[in-house]
Amino acid sequence: MHTELTKLGYTEKWIRFGLLDQDILTKQIISFQNGDDSNTEHFRYQTFINWLETKADVNDVEIQNFVELAVEDKDQLMAGSAIVQLLRHPEITDNQFKFISEKLSTFGSWTKKVIEREQLKRKSQHE
Repeated sequence: MHTELTKLGYTEKWIRFGLLDQDILTKQIISFQNGDDSNTEHFRYQTFINWLETKADVNDVEIQNFVELAVEDKDQLMAGSAIVQLLRHPEITDNQFKFISEKLSTFGSWTKKVIEREQLKRKSQHE
């Protein structure tokens, strides 16, 4: 399985952290081998997004794991986009928002406007 993981740019942590399972990996490997998409970061991004869509709420450890996987990813543009989607999750707490924002800001100056926009959205929802 290790060679399947690395073929798409995953690490063992993806499995250990519960974002990826063998079934998803097998489907993605087949799609990749069929030439449906040669950009491995698209598969990892889709795994981030699919995982987020299954979560009604996200605990602190899950957020830390998600961010760790993103920060370690070789495609930092994709990883930053994934963290933006995590930041937009409707059920994150204020402390989680702060943690995610701090990590996202390390991806570059483009993140400042994204974070500010999401702060304004959160503020208007709490009023």
